[in-house]
Amino acid sequence: MPASGGVPRRLTYHPGDDAVVGWSSGTTGWTSSRLPRARGGIVYEQFASLHRLDLDSGRDRKLDVRVVGDIGEVRPHCQKIEPKRTQSAAISPTGARPVFAARGEIFTAPAEKGDIRDLTNTTSVAERDPAWSPDGKSIAYRSDESGEYALHIRDQSGLGDLRKIGLGSPPTFYYSPTWSPDSKRIAYTDKRLGLWYVDLEKQTPLRIDVDTYAGPYHLLNPAWSADSRWLAYTKQLARHQQLPQSDLLLRGQILWPLEQQPTRAGEEGLGTAGVKLLGFFRSY
Repeated sequence: MPASGGVPRRLTYHPGDDAVVGWSSGTTGWTSSRLPRARGGIVYEQFASLHRLDLDSGRDRKLDVRVVGDIGEVRPHCQKIEPKRTQSAAISPTGARPVFAARGEIFTAPAEKGDIRDLTNTTSVAERDPAWSPDGKSIAYRSDESGEYALHIRDQSGLGDLRKIGLGSPPTFYYSPTWSPDSKRIAYTDKRLGLWYVDLEKQTPLRIDVDTYAGPYHLLNPAWSADSRWLAYTKQLARHQQLPQSDLLLRGQILWPLEQQPTRAGEEGLGTAGVKLLGFFRSY
């Protein structure tokens, strides 16, 4: 707004907060000495990014700021993959090769003799949580190659085409892909307390349920039935707030039939659906 008064002029239209701008000796800039003053424009911060707004044209431009540190650890270099750097691991159905996630890469190694295979070889991408399919043909894992985590599936040999499947919306952090016994579906959980599964042929993720509370435990523990038609999981009950000292006692066992509505374990009709036994631990 002009110093003499008048109608205020809105300069930015971001959904988040922008910082306050000050004026100094005919030069527009930040009131803070941390950022540069820009003659004829405003430099401001928006969601950890710097923008420059030209006051004459009204053009807003995001600044490409790259800070290069003279630090050896951030320079490209070779790194030995030691056991302590392994983040997660799984065994192939035959036991011939384990699969590891380490430093954002997915490896398989021989149990006795053979070569170590780097299945991903993507130094700028983080891959996590590898899971070997029950038929032994494929390995599934999470990858942030696109900027958000997606499910990647590739042949255990490292050859052939890579399948990429979105994990759901809105994007979040996902955990532990769990294969169905027929190797046709994968269940997983997310940081928003959701339980999902995706049919690998349809490639459309379906959110099954959402847990009641974020803590003290976030353990939906999905487990497939032997015929891959049911998915069992645990869910915290509403009385969790009154009795927080017991975990499994306060979590209901849920069975999800993939073509029907979910059923609480023990309800009528469960036995006729082909599920004969469901085992679980319980504390008292």
